[in-house]
Amino acid sequence: MINRLDDFRLAIDQGIRRKTIAWRRHRNSLAPISKLPFKIMVIIFDFILFGSSGRRRRHFVHRLTTLRSVSWTWRDLIDRTPGFWTQLSSKDRPDFVSEALQKSRQRPLQLRYVGESRDEIPNAEFWRMAFDHFNRWERVVLQEPHGDLIQTYFTKPPPQLKGFLLSTQRDFVSFGTSVPAFSFGAEWAGLEELRIMGWRGVKLHDVPCQRLRVLEIQEYYGMEMGALLGVIAMNSNCLTTLRLRLIRTRFRPDTHSRQSEERILLPKLKNLLLHVIFEGFNDDGGVDEQAEEACGLPTLQILRRIHIPACTSFQLNGALTNYPTRAQRELIHLFPRPSLIFSRNLHGRLGGSCSKPSVVRIDFNIDTFNLKAYWDVNSERTGYVLSLSHLSYELILEWVRKELVEEWPEGMIKPELLLQYIIDDCMGSMDKVFKLEHVESVVGLQLVGDYTAGRPVLAGGLAERLGSARFPGLKTLKLVNCGVTGGEILGMVEMRSAKHPDDYPNEQTRSDKANLEGLTVILGDGIEKFSKRILHRINATPGVKAIRQTNELSDWGKQDDVQSSRASDESDWKPCYSEDESEDEGSDEDDSDENEFGGNTNDVEDQDNVNNE
Repeated sequence: MINRLDDFRLAIDQGIRRKTIAWRRHRNSLAPISKLPFKIMVIIFDFILFGSSGRRRRHFVHRLTTLRSVSWTWRDLIDRTPGFWTQLSSKDRPDFVSEALQKSRQRPLQLRYVGESRDEIPNAEFWRMAFDHFNRWERVVLQEPHGDLIQTYFTKPPPQLKGFLLSTQRDFVSFGTSVPAFSFGAEWAGLEELRIMGWRGVKLHDVPCQRLRVLEIQEYYGMEMGALLGVIAMNSNCLTTLRLRLIRTRFRPDTHSRQSEERILLPKLKNLLLHVIFEGFNDDGGVDEQAEEACGLPTLQILRRIHIPACTSFQLNGALTNYPTRAQRELIHLFPRPSLIFSRNLHGRLGGSCSKPSVVRIDFNIDTFNLKAYWDVNSERTGYVLSLSHLSYELILEWVRKELVEEWPEGMIKPELLLQYIIDDCMGSMDKVFKLEHVESVVGLQLVGDYTAGRPVLAGGLAERLGSARFPGLKTLKLVNCGVTGGEILGMVEMRSAKHPDDYPNEQTRSDKANLEGLTVILGDGIEKFSKRILHRINATPGVKAIRQTNELSDWGKQDDVQSSRASDESDWKPCYSEDESEDEGSDEDDSDENEFGGNTNDVEDQDNVNNE
């Protein structure tokens, strides 16, 4: 009797639930948004489900399921749009994978496999379902794959495969005691995107690709420079993106004395990134002590051999340890001209006209030089990045003057320069600060006392020197961890106002080049609070726009932080190892453009919109 009563109650509850769902879906179908045209709704859903790169967002399955549950109209719209079902992950539920493979019809598939442990058995169910659609595989990401998986499914590539990423963060995977070699046969010749990250079993000599648009190699030890240049040469007419990170090449002393070979023309290359490429292995595979002295030479070799007339994004990071001055000068000479990079971006993005200047932040640290060029003051994109240690200050200063000031093309607005210097108690470090004092395009100056001393730097005479220095276009001056007093700052601004009245707003006299905005003085961490009387006198000084004290380290830090995933220079197929990528874990409140298939694809040509019927 009780069982029959429970069955009756369950039937009633289910009936009510079905009626409620039907009523809610009918109500939702009457909402004004449901009256929008089919194509407009597809665009809206596409924005919810996919990032600007076209890759699916985090918690994709939950988003898609929620949209389908709103109304019968929305469910039908999503089910009839194959492009919403083409990106699948091994972390997706099996029932969703099966449904997506059917609803994607004959559209190309993008598959991502994520291994979770060394002892993991491959997700046989995921690959068994996907293998039935082998001919539709267009892009495949293998992250921490089991060795058996490679031997079973990737002895030959899918016929339509265009993009392939192979990555591991471990010294070995579950198969055997080392990372299994991955053999690229002739069947891989049609590949367009190849990314190898941490996978040491790939021999570049065996890569037959001749249509690569994107080549990215990361954490590769023992690379042969000749093999790398060979792959670049074979794909010279197609490459648009070349990224090399954390590469250690084999050391061959005889290669440094050879005559330079013919340069490789890369007419379509737009994005070039060279990040910490150095020599360190001899022919026996061991670390060579002489190679440590040749740190940076592979970067010089690459720049010698390639010609990049269409480059719009250039990034170089490395150490020039024991680099002779002659080689440093040659390396700097091989840098692409920033004005050309900016001009190409200007024509490509804005049709050749721009009313705002680009912004270049330059950090002169004790042993490191950093430069980042932003297209305008509000830009989130950098197109020119340098980070080099042990580089001659005089050489880089000469390059900055030449490339960003003296030889900047007429008709183009000169970039605004934001300078930062790390200073110590030595007067020599302060002398560097004033090498560019006559450059009108210097609008920001930040001086940071060396924190390694454990106290504010006793920069004796600093305020007086700042008062007498020109810096005609200076708008912002920030001092951090510098032992200056309120009286010294007051004396500084009064001296600047008295020595250079034409550079500041004044009712009696004002030159055409005057800094009409006035000077903002920012006092950061490590400087004692000034009295209200001193602050009032500083504010009242002609030429001072404002003065404020803050505990922030860098007033320009936001420029660094704007390198969000939307503007990230990381690969759109970069592996992500965070646990919150699982569809079944974490909150769906993170609406970041970082998505399960990687970051942004700013470097890759726009994909056809496959989400429209």
